[in-house]
Amino acid sequence: MSADYFPLWSIEPEFGRGLVPADFRASSDRVVVISDHLWQTTLNADASILGRTLILDGVGYRVAGVMPPGVGPFPYKGVEVWRPLLPGRAHIARVLGRLKAGTSLRTARVEAETIAARFSDGSARTADVPLIAVSLFGDWLVEDSRMVLLLLSGSVGLVLLIVCANVANLLLASLTGRQQEVAVRVALGASRTRVVRQLVVQGLLLSGMGAGLGLLAARWAMSLLVSSVPYYVPRIEQSRIDPAALAFTVLLSVIATLLFSIAPTLVTSAPDLNRTLKEGASIHAGGRGGPRLQATLVVAEIAFAMVTLVGTGLLIQTFLVLRPSHPGFDPGNKLTMSVSTSYVSAEQQISFWRSATERVANLPGVKDAAAVSFLPMSGMSFVPEVLIQGRVVAGLGRNVTVHYQACTPDFFRVMRMPIMSGRNLLATDDEHASKVAVINEMMARELWPDKDPVGSRFTVNWGKELMMEFTVVGVVRD
Repeated sequence: MSADYFPLWSIEPEFGRGLVPADFRASSDRVVVISDHLWQTTLNADASILGRTLILDGVGYRVAGVMPPGVGPFPYKGVEVWRPLLPGRAHIARVLGRLKAGTSLRTARVEAETIAARFSDGSARTADVPLIAVSLFGDWLVEDSRMVLLLLSGSVGLVLLIVCANVANLLLASLTGRQQEVAVRVALGASRTRVVRQLVVQGLLLSGMGAGLGLLAARWAMSLLVSSVPYYVPRIEQSRIDPAALAFTVLLSVIATLLFSIAPTLVTSAPDLNRTLKEGASIHAGGRGGPRLQATLVVAEIAFAMVTLVGTGLLIQTFLVLRPSHPGFDPGNKLTMSVSTSYVSAEQQISFWRSATERVANLPGVKDAAAVSFLPMSGMSFVPEVLIQGRVVAGLGRNVTVHYQACTPDFFRVMRMPIMSGRNLLATDDEHASKVAVINEMMARELWPDKDPVGSRFTVNWGKELMMEFTVVGVVRD
């Protein structure tokens, strides 16, 4: 992180200090700020942690401060350590900023495009991928889950309306048996306002009990909810019943009571005294108004239920359509793990991965083992620029960005990803041989639409004049 990161969020350490400008000099001592979660769990809430040294990737860092609880998911979840973004080192980072007062998002985007033009090298880029893209942080945070949350909120709202309509019908039916009681109260001098107030208070008590039971159920189910909701729902791990959620529940129960209990109460609180006292409680609630209200509520229930059922049916149909689709590999009987090393030299890293995959493959119960930089469908990859022997690709320009993964030779066999043409990667395709690559069908169709790409060459541009030429030896299924 840069020096202004925590001030941008107006966040102060729980104790100790944050990172100061002096920490961002290349010659300064290495310091870090750690999360409250890391301090409480891994470090056992050690009160003497300040000034202690933590070893990260084989390098010692002195702990300068501990952040308060809940800090961590901006912009990524599970952040435990923050260290200075030092000059002269390669980093991949997101840029965060705060708009000045009176500055619109449109103005910021125009200025960003002007800045991006200064860094342009004149090469053609795809029109829908700008060099600098500006968006509101809230929009970026919920981008992948906005539709999920809207569908969930809509479904909950419809279920709430169905339940309220059902309860209103039950209240109307319950008040039917109290017609004579209400008539006696009115005959003894009770005003209609007083009768309505009594019946509404009873409705509030009923909804209050329902809200209390709902909150108890929510508290019991919270851990199940957090563990089952997809990881990309923003800040799901921070979900809890806080005072705002409690106040919203109370307010919603009051509004639901007023909306769905007053109507039955008004119908019931104005009985025909002569008829009610003579015929007793066997007559229908509220004379002519009761049946009409009951019919209206039943129609509303059916309408809300139909909308919910249709939406649910469409979602189930979509799930069934997507479920049989083949992802391009066999996910069955696969065990994955994340491994990081502190080896610096390429020779040490190559030796480690060869040894690790061989030893894992020889474990009892393991059939094959392979390593890859990022798992398939994880959304992570390297994205370098690719030059296709200097020619321009139709619709894409001269420079094309691709998603790139590094893997060991057995990866395609372990994942059961069929080679459509050419050959697989081999153990002989090592650091001493010519650089080769296997591409997928999409890259073959886009970049070599009129020929078999096996044997073709392309150059990967890693920046800072680091260029690598690869020969295509195989095409794998998407």
